[in-house]
Amino acid sequence: SRVWFNGDRVYLLDFAIPAAASSAGSGRTIDARDYGLRQSASASVNTAAIQEAFNAAKASPRAKVFVPAGEYDYNGGIVWDRAISLEGDGRATVLNNIGAGTWGIRIQSPSSVIPYIVGVGEFAGLYMTGTSSGPAIEYDTESNWLLKSIHILGSAGVGIHIGRTQHASVLTLDQVKIQQCAKGVYGRGSAAKQINALNISASDISGNNGTGVDVIASVMNIERSVVQGNAGFGV
Repeated sequence: SRVWFNGDRVYLLDFAIPAAASSAGSGRTIDARDYGLRQSASASVNTAAIQEAFNAAKASPRAKVFVPAGEYDYNGGIVWDRAISLEGDGRATVLNNIGAGTWGIRIQSPSSVIPYIVGVGEFAGLYMTGTSSGPAIEYDTESNWLLKSIHILGSAGVGIHIGRTQHASVLTLDQVKIQQCAKGVYGRGSAAKQINALNISASDISGNNGTGVDVIASVMNIERSVVQGNAGFGV
């Protein structure tokens, strides 16, 4: 392990802890185009299509939602309250949030009756951008999630915002780029609570207009990653 001292803070880098692993399995694939998603469609139509595809996936064990290559405007405000994977076609799948001050996709627990999402959710292969001042991804659940091969570029809001999560959750970022956003990964506002662990590997959180990584976590593991050139402090 490496220890980094920064003022009155001490950080452990390359401190190995178990990473969240996907439990998506090989269930049914729900193509968002079957619910109206189109490059030529309005933002409101595409928003409804993604949400409806997710709602359909909830009825199938281990289902996942697929968004094919293309650039899609949407209005944000999408709620993801089950451990269902969302997959794109890498950098070729562009989600452009043009909603006014609205998060792009919010990962949250389904209700007070079911206080956590069963399993581990995964978002993979997405390119996210937009003019909304809301975060690209709002992480607000007590369950573990893996965000893999996601590029968040030029979002007017925070790249990934950690909200009212609880101690049990583990958030893993693998091969994630967050650049030219208001902040990179942020979770220290009045609504934020401590998460169990934040794992960042093979990622690049650079050139943002504010802090790179600013999160309340019991354990923070950063390895093989770049966090530099942010207007605020790095970590």
